[in-house]
Amino acid sequence: RTLAGIACCVAGVLVLRLAPVSGAAGGNAAQSLTAAGVDGLGLLLVLGAVCCEALFLLLGRTLRTPVSPLAASTACTLFGAVQFLPLALPEAHRVTELDLTGWLLVGYYGAVITVAAYIFWFRGVARVNAGTAGAFTAVLPVSALGFSALLLGEPVGWSHLAGVACVLCGIWCVTRR
Repeated sequence: RTLAGIACCVAGVLVLRLAPVSGAAGGNAAQSLTAAGVDGLGLLLVLGAVCCEALFLLLGRTLRTPVSPLAASTACTLFGAVQFLPLALPEAHRVTELDLTGWLLVGYYGAVITVAAYIFWFRGVARVNAGTAGAFTAVLPVSALGFSALLLGEPVGWSHLAGVACVLCGIWCVTRR
């Protein structure tokens, strides 16, 4: 059941990602991706990020001594800052180009995405099995679709709804008792 649920989630995310883009020429997935400005390297990088996230999730579950969600979030943020610093320094002068909206977005990203989301994630992962946590990573593209439709007015097609249904079916399969 868990493997079937994960397969449904993966299928749903693929359908969401490969769904025809509004105004895209042609009807197949490769043409839709090209029209959307997505190249093979971009897809490989996203796949690499997903694999790293899954490995991170599984390795975190093998810790003999549990780490508090706040400590785990702090450690991830500090390690990430140290690793990004050499790449960020040449771009530091561009910070002065931010307007009020830009600074508000940076503050939101820091407080909500970096702090709150990590704390929620680590608390949740500590309470569920790895399969459930893995399946719930598929909620990200579903929520992105919903928010882009609500906040940006982007169109949602039947293929998008089919992808969402696959993801929700997969989560149901993994979480049902």
